Amino acid sequence: MLFNSVFDTRLHVAFTCLNLMGYTMTFNTKLNLANFSRSLGNGATMGREFSLGLQHAISTGNTNHIAALYSAAKNGGDNQAMRSIKMTIDAIYSGSDTKPLLSDPKELDKPVSIKIKGCLVNQDMVAAMNKLVSDKSSMRGKTWADTFKSDADKPKKTVEQCQQAVEKFLQKLMADNDVNISGSVTVTAQTLQITQEAA
Repeated sequence: MLFNSVFDTRLHVAFTCLNLMGYTMTFNTKLNLANFSRSLGNGATMGREFSLGLQHAISTGNTNHIAALYSAAKNGGDNQAMRSIKMTIDAIYSGSDTKPLLSDPKELDKPVSIKIKGCLVNQDMVAAMNKLVSDKSSMRGKTWADTFKSDADKPKKTVEQCQQAVEKFLQKLMADNDVNISGSVTVTAQTLQITQEAA
C-alpha cells in the first residue's frame, strides 16, 4: 500500500486490512503537509513525504498540493529545500518539450502556483525518485541533486578535464581491444570570432 509510510506502524495492519476489504484509501493532504513541514531537517524523511505528495499530484493532475509543500519550505526560509523541490518537479514533468512553470511571488501572502499544462510525466524520473526514497536518500544530498539535475545545470568540464577524459578513453580503448592508436587528440576551447564589417 503506497501510503503506509505516512502512518504510525501500529496503524499499518489496520489500514492494510481495510484496503484488503475493498475500502479505498484517500490521500490525506493535511497530514502529508504537516509531516513534510516537520521533516525539513531530515532529508530522507523529507524526500519520502515529498514523493508521496508529488505522486498524489501526478495521480490527480492537480499541482496545488505540491505548491503547498513548496510554500511550507518557503515560509520556513529553506532555500535549499525550495531548490530541491523545483529541480525534482522540473525532472518529473520533463516528458515533453513543455516545461512546468512554478510561479513564486516574493510576497509571502501571495500563493505559489505550478502550471503543468502540456507537460508529460517522465516515468523514468518517477522510478528514479521511488528508488531514492526506498534507499532513504536525503532530498538535500548530492545523490538526489545529481539524479534530477538538468543538463543545463550540470557544470561543464574544463579544457584540461576534457583532455584527461579523452586520453583516459583512448588508453582504455587500446587496452580493451589490444590495439594501438597513433596520433593525438588535442582539446581546445571554442573561440568567439567577431568580424567587423567595413563602413
